[in-house]
Amino acid sequence: MTPRHYHDVAEPRRRTAIFKFHGTGDNLGSIIKKKRLLSIGLSWMFLSMTAVLALDQGTSGTRCFIVDYALNVLGHGAVEIGMSHPRPGWVQQDPFSFLSSAADAAREALEMSGLKPSDIAGMGIANQTETFIVWDRTTGDPIYPAISWQCRRSTDRYERLARDGYHDLIRSVTGLQLDPAFPATKLGWVLDNVDGARDAAADGALASGDVACWLLWNLTDGRVHVTESSNASRTMLVNLATLDWDPELLELFDIPVQVLPEIVASDGMDHRAMGDPWNDVPIRAMLGDQQAALFGQQCWDEGMAKLTLGTGAFLWENAGNEVPQPPEGILATCAWRFRDRTTYALEGFVPSAGSVVEWLRWNGFVSDPSEADVAMVVEPDDPHLCFVPALQGLGSPVWDAEVRGLMMGISASTSSVDMVRAALDGVAQLISDAVEAIGMKDRTIRVDGGMSSNDGLMQRIADLTGVPCERPARQEATGMGIASLTGLACGLWDTFDELRDLWELDRRFQPSLAQVDRDESRARWKRAVDLAREWVG
Repeated sequence: MTPRHYHDVAEPRRRTAIFKFHGTGDNLGSIIKKKRLLSIGLSWMFLSMTAVLALDQGTSGTRCFIVDYALNVLGHGAVEIGMSHPRPGWVQQDPFSFLSSAADAAREALEMSGLKPSDIAGMGIANQTETFIVWDRTTGDPIYPAISWQCRRSTDRYERLARDGYHDLIRSVTGLQLDPAFPATKLGWVLDNVDGARDAAADGALASGDVACWLLWNLTDGRVHVTESSNASRTMLVNLATLDWDPELLELFDIPVQVLPEIVASDGMDHRAMGDPWNDVPIRAMLGDQQAALFGQQCWDEGMAKLTLGTGAFLWENAGNEVPQPPEGILATCAWRFRDRTTYALEGFVPSAGSVVEWLRWNGFVSDPSEADVAMVVEPDDPHLCFVPALQGLGSPVWDAEVRGLMMGISASTSSVDMVRAALDGVAQLISDAVEAIGMKDRTIRVDGGMSSNDGLMQRIADLTGVPCERPARQEATGMGIASLTGLACGLWDTFDELRDLWELDRRFQPSLAQVDRDESRARWKRAVDLAREWVG
């Protein structure tokens, strides 16, 4: 097989520790100091084994939180990781950066908290879903860089499957859309393009898995090769009803089952993390990052929904305990499998959200992302200015990867502020498309992620969707979600009710736009999307 070289994988690893909580002027460090002052009278014996370690391994970095029984963050750490784009549309990362950044972030969090690994009741791992690694079972070395969920290298394979009429089969079995974000065809690509890989996989010499699976393998010194249900459901190789590898799909994608991990429940592990800084901390839970955010926003009842505003926008709704039949353009997936019970979810996906602000910054429309906040409270000079920010195509409900961004309605008086506002208005419109496709009415959406600090954007989302939006005081929904699941798994809490009162509201945004104005805005937007799709069609 090809030697394991990663010359093309960027390696920036800068520690960051800037976290803001809405409703206060304090950063996380000062909040932690205040909480420590309040707890001076507590003995270390009382604190022992009343905290969990939550690892949040994302696309751009790894964060770690030490969280107590009241969901107070006692310590945190964060380390950025790099990615590379060796060809247009290709996105990959160094698998070892996941390991080193997790260890460094955990080390920082433990040091800040003042706790030792022996004080931790359990740890949980939340991870970027769909990103995967293939490695040698004997040496533990990856045979290729981690291929990101953002990578489009297998687009031609998906297009061939669509032409051959497999879309309906795949959607009915997996709940997913035929799209190269999901790893089934990319795993096949690795087996076909690394010398000797396909034969080695068939012989059982290779292992593959998502990032949490890779972390668990390494933290247990190669003893455990498992994934959990929410991650497995994103591979496009799992039957959503049985939550097991589907033989028909394995044959269709030509994936030998020997290379795949065992699928267990989200709380179905009890292993010890070996080495520094873990020192035998029990690993008790794993979950995909968006699933963890749904859990962290306490969307535990059917119909509850959350929206995460990150690089993209991820709208998730709890769909209950039966396999859902998703509306057109909406995904069905496993949210979690906990205490022998499966919870499903519906997902609306918007590829471009925070990335739109970054695009504005790179092209000189704003010098700092905070300037976008100001633009949303400025009344536009031309209300007919429209920007379709399809920087990475369109997701729910049309799933058109070929469409490109389009701006229209520009006049001599159009300013840069107008264009910034139009771009963010386009993000709100894309989110409204997803909300409309899922069919949310008489609901409330809990919103987290960096862009949720923009009050103007939050109000615009509420106005265009007609749905109230709630911003929580704690913005680290993924971290709080995996911490909550881990605490329940290891007995820090016994029931969901013990956690419900710990969710705190920062601000609720009520729809204030008249129905006639909402309808007019949405109709104009849909004409703009049609034009954008026709432009490349």
